[in-house]
Amino acid sequence: MWTNASKMVRAAFGAVLLVASTATADIVSDQSGAILVFPKIVVDTTGDLGDPTDTVIQITNTSNSVISARCFYVNATGHCSNNENIACTEESAAARCGAGNRCVPQWTKRDFRLTLTKRQPLAWRASEGLPDLPCDGIGSPDGFCPFGQSNIGADGSVSSVPLVAEDPFYGQLTCVQVDPESFEPSAGFNPGNGGAGDLKGEATIISDDGDLPDARKVNAVALKSTTTNDQDDVLQIGGANAEYEACPHVLILNHTFDNATVTYGAGQGSSLVTNDLTVMPCSQDYLTENADGSGGVLQFLIFNEFEQRFSASTTYDCWREIPLSDIDTRPGPTGDSSSIFSASVQGTITGQTRVRPVGSGSRANGVLAIAEEAWNNGGSRTATTAANLHFAGETTGSDQIILSPDSIP
Repeated sequence: MWTNASKMVRAAFGAVLLVASTATADIVSDQSGAILVFPKIVVDTTGDLGDPTDTVIQITNTSNSVISARCFYVNATGHCSNNENIACTEESAAARCGAGNRCVPQWTKRDFRLTLTKRQPLAWRASEGLPDLPCDGIGSPDGFCPFGQSNIGADGSVSSVPLVAEDPFYGQLTCVQVDPESFEPSAGFNPGNGGAGDLKGEATIISDDGDLPDARKVNAVALKSTTTNDQDDVLQIGGANAEYEACPHVLILNHTFDNATVTYGAGQGSSLVTNDLTVMPCSQDYLTENADGSGGVLQFLIFNEFEQRFSASTTYDCWREIPLSDIDTRPGPTGDSSSIFSASVQGTITGQTRVRPVGSGSRANGVLAIAEEAWNNGGSRTATTAANLHFAGETTGSDQIILSPDSIP
């Protein structure tokens, strides 16, 4: 019911607002690539920070070749400045940490490796991991899968996926395609896409309040290989001597404005709408686990249905989830009605937000993001959708992903 209403609202908006640019970046969310990024992974099985939540992660080898990947969970879970044992978010800091205390984010990584057979899909819960893969010679009745296919690496290592570092957990996951023999970064093996990469992924965030589950699914973002990888552990994203296509210059989000009330026909009721944005930098340093310098500034241009323009800006670090109305007001619901992302300020139900990272002299400061839109019916029932943002253009400089040494000898 709510999904159809959302589509009708957005269709009406799309009829009156012209998109400023039709150029697209060479990263994708509906195709495979050589770097696979899941911008948001959430685990909160006990419901400390909301309804009990877990994330189901799916990764597929889309090629007819055996491939391998080196993967990195980043734990960005915040903890109270006065008690490191209490997890928190920007929104919940006052309630969980007490007045005058902050929610301090962290940046720690947990890495693992995978070897995938031809066309093999994998799925696991982030809270549980996947200790035994189907073709690892351990869990399958016959030792391996048909035709001798195996998840054991060329060096004899067994593939496995660890569970996330803590619960609650907020963070992201990145997987880099590597050569199955050397485990060094490589281009893809599928000639059908010119060696751009063979990894495809999806993440489904599932919350359950004990009544009805709320599931929202989003594609992983894939960065394509330029096929010029020199197989070292410093990956050049865009710019001169690019090994992978550049991150987008602008991210575009078509959405319902916060606190808009959408009424359904035939007496079906209404819902109050709110939005969250999760952003992470394209540049990542898994070697030193140093988040300093991994963030930057985001500029926002907001257009309503009358094509009136508003602007705002905010900062981000290694990972940030933020309600849209908190971008230009204090954290929490106080002041949301005066935000430029509020329907009461804009005077229209829907609009478009264009997000542009501010570059620096040494780095493009590209970002990746997903958006979530929650529809609450005025009671206990909330239905949430998740969406990849549209991409326009590409950054003119370069970003870097620096890998830590492969943890398995």
